[in-house]
Amino acid sequence: MISNKPCIVGISDITDILKDEDLVEVDANKGMVKILKRQK
Repeated sequence: MISNKPCIVGISDITDILKDEDLVEVDANKGMVKILKRQK
């Protein structure tokens, strides 16, 4: 089954940067991850 969910690989400290429930935009074609809304 294919879920068509993007994933982020190759960023060693991504778990320090992104937190649960942050809203992000992932553009896999450009290799870009943009934080749209931070959760506190």
